[in-house]
Amino acid sequence: MKGSTYRRCYCRGEDGRSLSGDCPQLSSRRHGVYAVRQKLPARADGGRRSFSRSGYESAKKAQECLDKVRALLALPDGNDADGQVRIGDLLESISKDKKAPLPDLEQTRRRFRAGQALVSQLTVGAWLDE
Repeated sequence: MKGSTYRRCYCRGEDGRSLSGDCPQLSSRRHGVYAVRQKLPARADGGRRSFSRSGYESAKKAQECLDKVRALLALPDGNDADGQVRIGDLLESISKDKKAPLPDLEQTRRRFRAGQALVSQLTVGAWLDE
């Protein structure tokens, strides 16, 4: 699936519209921030979606985030459509909350293989019931 890192800024032009990647000051190393965008598997209803996040101060940190997202997307087998939708749901919910950290890969792998819910937090009581 396609994904990339890129630089952008929040400068506005004379008309008030965001310049984004067209800002002439982006050639300066201290101007703008790095962002990540990764295409996610389609929703269960077939709708398109993507993971996006910005605010990284270096390309290296943005690439590390993109690598973590790609590692999470690689958890289900290529022909496991339900698993891909579950991982996509997890990443979509994280993308909506800009402050939420990416989940730990090993913990997500264990929960995915056990068939546990990936989006909600598992309480001790719920874990004991399972």
